[in-house]
Amino acid sequence: MSIRIGVDIVDVDRLRRTIDLQPGIAEDLFSDAEMAASRLQGHGYPFLSACLAVKEAFLKATGTGLRDGILFRDIEIITDAAGISGIRLQGILRARFGDSAASACRVSAAFTQQVACAVVALPQEGRRTDESFRVV
Repeated sequence: MSIRIGVDIVDVDRLRRTIDLQPGIAEDLFSDAEMAASRLQGHGYPFLSACLAVKEAFLKATGTGLRDGILFRDIEIITDAAGISGIRLQGILRARFGDSAASACRVSAAFTQQVACAVVALPQEGRRTDESFRVV
């Protein structure tokens, strides 16, 4: 078994400007639960930047990217009292990977007022091809 790793970093001010200049884009990127968590935790844009970094890191770890109808909203960030704790897949990603990718996924994320970063690790069986990626 091998481990696939995805890493991403997001500039908080760049995400803030993008959301401010493009009405409706936040709804394309984040679920209602993610938006509520950002308000509840009082971290706003830095927290949302960390969520976006986790989503990007997951897409890198799986090798899927944003294609074939995959949306950022198909990856929902799960939070607990300690912060970001995992992911929940929906839509095309859930149909493709089932619940195994989300439960096997290990997530680490951090943020400051300027930058957010995330690392996602996924165990992988055998060799990966676009058609046969399988998470245990």
